[in-house]
Amino acid sequence: MLGLRGFLILMSGARPDLLERFPWQIDRYLALGLTILTTGALSAVMLAYGLYAADAVTAPFAVAFGLLTAFPFTSVDRWLAGLATADTRRLLLRALPRIMLGLLLGLLVSVLISLQIFQHEIGPQVIVMRQQAATEFQNTISNSPLAKQIFLLRNEVDNYLRTVNTGGSAKLNPEHDAIVISLQAQLHKAEQQKNAAYVRFICELYGGGQNCPSGSGTAGYGPSAARYQAAYNAAAQQVIKLQQEINSRISSLTVSSVSAAQARVNEAKQNLPSAQALLARDQETLAVEQSAFALSNTGPPDLFTREEALSKLSAGNVTLNSSRFLLALFVAAMECLPTAVILLLRQGAYERALEASRLPDVPAANSVGDGFRRRALAELRDDGLPTVSLSSGTRSMDTDDEYDQAIRLIQDSRPTSPPGGTLAPRSSAT
Repeated sequence: MLGLRGFLILMSGARPDLLERFPWQIDRYLALGLTILTTGALSAVMLAYGLYAADAVTAPFAVAFGLLTAFPFTSVDRWLAGLATADTRRLLLRALPRIMLGLLLGLLVSVLISLQIFQHEIGPQVIVMRQQAATEFQNTISNSPLAKQIFLLRNEVDNYLRTVNTGGSAKLNPEHDAIVISLQAQLHKAEQQKNAAYVRFICELYGGGQNCPSGSGTAGYGPSAARYQAAYNAAAQQVIKLQQEINSRISSLTVSSVSAAQARVNEAKQNLPSAQALLARDQETLAVEQSAFALSNTGPPDLFTREEALSKLSAGNVTLNSSRFLLALFVAAMECLPTAVILLLRQGAYERALEASRLPDVPAANSVGDGFRRRALAELRDDGLPTVSLSSGTRSMDTDDEYDQAIRLIQDSRPTSPPGGTLAPRSSAT
């Protein structure tokens, strides 16, 4: 068989030299070969188109990936077609990996195609998603430690510049002074330590209560109570010291004497360069983060963004979910179509002859061989092959020739006459 018919027979996994002896079954394997070929070609085309249209890969890579993916599926289908004579259960077990991979590939292809079918609905949803992402990013940046640090540094730099520009005569806002802010943070921590030590001291002195943490368990002024009293006194002294430093700093910022003004100018000139450098560094870091987000949140959406948009559109949308499900079901069924056809094939003359050709030779004189040949001839006769009468006991030379011919028919799978022909039985001769 040459040309297109020969190529389709080759794609079906059949043996051309054996199948040509059963011409009434050629159309079956032509259809099977066409099914395997078209399914593989459609799989390659749909996968390549889906990847390229989704901007996942370049066109040459999409074509190469589609062909490399379809080739092993087509090869497995041809291999399964060659096993069509095997037991149905065993054939199904061997086909299970092919079915699972076909379903997986079908789902992948259906997702890629869905992105193209629903692209007009996906576009507006992507815009909404990006607006939400921009709002969330802005809120996150505004409340981040970096933004708070930039706010403090900007106020500090403004204070220093105002001091230098006014010759120290301008009264500065202590709330924007870096030293005051640092002292206030230390004061807050010291007050917390003082309060905690006081609570523990009272609990140790008068005994535990519902609001008391676990302690020594013994009420009275003991070692534990003395330790917490000392901690309380130290924290209280630290609070007083920090409060005095804060008051002194505020006074130095607001006093209007000439000496105080000159001191503020000198301090501003000394601290201004370092404060400006820190502010510039933090602002640059913030600008990099904003640029990176803007880059990721603009331009054509990538594959995962479009899939996320489609998933959000599908949430609660029965029509869209049904369409996606039917598309996935159709593509997955198409991917598994050759395997389903192979599993549903009914064994005919070609399949039985193929199975017989794979069996080892059995000696003609062996009774087991006679039984095998009788059974195989009966099966072949049911499919329209020429019948051969086998006699028992002593056979004539002509009957032996017919018997040997039947042996060659089964073992070599080469019938000697067209379907419907009959080799008439011969009478026995001594």
